[in-house]
Amino acid sequence: MRRPDATRLTPAVRRTLRRLAAFPRVGLAILSGRSLPDITRRVGLKGLIYGGCHGLEIDGPGLRFRYPQASSMRRRIRLAAAALEQVTSRIPGAHLERKGLALAVHYRGVSPSRLGTLHRWTRRAAAEAALAILPGKKVWDLVPPGHRGKARAVRLIRDHLNKRVRGKSVLTVYAGDDATDAEAFRLLGARGLGIQVGGARRAAAYQLRGVPEVHALLRWIASVLPEPLGRLGSWEA
Repeated sequence: MRRPDATRLTPAVRRTLRRLAAFPRVGLAILSGRSLPDITRRVGLKGLIYGGCHGLEIDGPGLRFRYPQASSMRRRIRLAAAALEQVTSRIPGAHLERKGLALAVHYRGVSPSRLGTLHRWTRRAAAEAALAILPGKKVWDLVPPGHRGKARAVRLIRDHLNKRVRGKSVLTVYAGDDATDAEAFRLLGARGLGIQVGGARRAAAYQLRGVPEVHALLRWIASVLPEPLGRLGSWEA
């Protein structure tokens, strides 16, 4: 099984993102469950807005956000990490990722017979540290209570870009493949294009089969720009 830290952005996708970012009427955002330093390093393109830890931290041209209670969360995160480090080290295929404002328990390589045990310990650690569990794609994220996904980050980014274009219409295009994208899809509704990538469609209005189809869509958007209508593209890493 491939570890989550083995994921890389392909050169072709990187070229497409770089081209989109070069258009002055495009605001390109990368919103991920990874930590902000991690996703910024992996993508490595300037001029983009990056959102890490499911939107708990955001950084980009003219925009900077950090979860208001971030400092008070550190003790809770350390408490949960200490408990889960012992558990994940004893369960083959489990992997604990420390992300600063959140923790992630990856279980992609865990056998079905051990999954229940890992889940029980994860729930226990979250409860003792007063953290919430955000289910994702073969991962449980432990996040501050009340945090429900990426919708808040999408709202912040969209409002910021709306101000930048000074009243002109902005179409928000949001593509994501994780359960944590559902809240963002619901936020968009008819005011944007929510695209579920693979899996069940959930709250998205549209669906694509996988990353190659998303890349094809991004290439097409780049090929027809510039147009009268500005676009915000959001790509879930």
